[in-house]
Amino acid sequence: MMKMIIEFSLALLCFVVAIIPIAFLLIFLLLGEIVRQIIRLYLSLKHNRNITVVNGNDALFLISNQKTEVVGTVCLIFQGQLNLEAVKREFRTFWTDPQLNGHFLHPKLRCRPKQAYGYFYWIPEDNFSIDDHIQQFDCKPPENDSELTEILSTICNQYFPDNISPWKHYLFPLNKHPEPHYACVMRGHHCLMDGFNAVRMIEKGLLDKSSVHYLTPKAATAKNISEPSLKSKLLLFFITLFYAPFYLVKLGFSKDVNSLHGPKQCGKRFIRCSEQIDLKRVKRVGKMVEATVNDIMTSCVTAALKHYFVEQDEDVSQIHANSPISLHTGLQKAGFVNNLSGLFITLPVGRCIEPLDRLRLVHKELLHQRKSYYHYCANLIIELLINRLPLFMFLPATSLNGSTLVITNVPLYQTQCANKFGDKAKECFLLPVHNSNMSVGVAVTSYNGKIRLTMSADRTVIDCAEKIEQFLASCIEEFDILDNLVKVNSTNLK
Repeated sequence: MMKMIIEFSLALLCFVVAIIPIAFLLIFLLLGEIVRQIIRLYLSLKHNRNITVVNGNDALFLISNQKTEVVGTVCLIFQGQLNLEAVKREFRTFWTDPQLNGHFLHPKLRCRPKQAYGYFYWIPEDNFSIDDHIQQFDCKPPENDSELTEILSTICNQYFPDNISPWKHYLFPLNKHPEPHYACVMRGHHCLMDGFNAVRMIEKGLLDKSSVHYLTPKAATAKNISEPSLKSKLLLFFITLFYAPFYLVKLGFSKDVNSLHGPKQCGKRFIRCSEQIDLKRVKRVGKMVEATVNDIMTSCVTAALKHYFVEQDEDVSQIHANSPISLHTGLQKAGFVNNLSGLFITLPVGRCIEPLDRLRLVHKELLHQRKSYYHYCANLIIELLINRLPLFMFLPATSLNGSTLVITNVPLYQTQCANKFGDKAKECFLLPVHNSNMSVGVAVTSYNGKIRLTMSADRTVIDCAEKIEQFLASCIEEFDILDNLVKVNSTNLK
């Protein structure tokens, strides 16, 4: 409570100081919207079609300079024979070709993003072909997990061509099993889809729906879900105006300086995966300290960061991380719209504390951030400002984010599912999305009762894959310590 009172007082001070700039910003926002509509009309006449200018998170992700940035990847391992033509047929049938009243239901899958006069918009591909997007990857079938992650690294370092929509599906056979197995690697730019839409795309385009069971957000089970009232939207708007100066100042003074944040990114990255953890074990630890799966995995990553900085002989007391929050509910259908925000969290990497105490600190921090207005304000600011003003006006603000890493938690299917050809999905995991402001990404994936950590790091901050393997091993060791402590405490209570 005291922390929230202090934040409110600081927000009030920042708002008073910034009230005149806010007034000018609102004027510029109105002028920017007028200019945007004029440019939209010009582009519509130029291309002889109705052009929609991209705004919000979609535009924010398009700002990235490197063509490998903010690109999400999902990897599925199937037991069965690879059938490339069948996969193409399914995606044509359910995703790229369906139309309603003469219009494609998911036009972004047939469009590519472009920029004109500081604004982004989508334009249809000249000659759309499913063969450009779903292909068999030319590689030697991997014999083990190490060779598989090398192939994933190669795929994730590839650029999307400029003349097609930024998504690709690669399939290739595996040799590490006695019976036939193959991998399906689905890759898409974040401007096209978020985690919610990626999971729904897999489900509808590839999986046997009768075998799919995934976690439904609690909000989706409520009976009173409806569109927020005008009063609620206005209240949130004014709350955002009030808190925005404080959050911007906080971001500006929260830059991390360490070996994992600071150098200009090269866009080349290493990808590695941890061993799997039984979800029941994770929930047992969480029950003991009233923590979520995300709290526990974030605490493990924090411990691994501390060990890393000690080995690098760096004196780092704390680092910052972004944790995306999906604003979708289970009642929504995939529409390829990035409906998300994020938490800006502080991780205690410099304190010599016991693992359970570290977990409690991380849990407390995440709980505080969830209760704050930050993620509401961040979402509304992005929706109102990004690409409603010309690119040169808001581009400097993107450098305010000083986070070391992004931690993503995406629960996938909670039973072993199968695709439409009867092949069982033995493994399913996501590779994290990050950009030049966040040099490292860690994804927490839950599939079929198992937890897996995957990590992606730019080569300028971690120069070899072995260090990533050591980092992930350190995360697993921290969890084993937590699990053993909980077992001991449970025994003592008895």
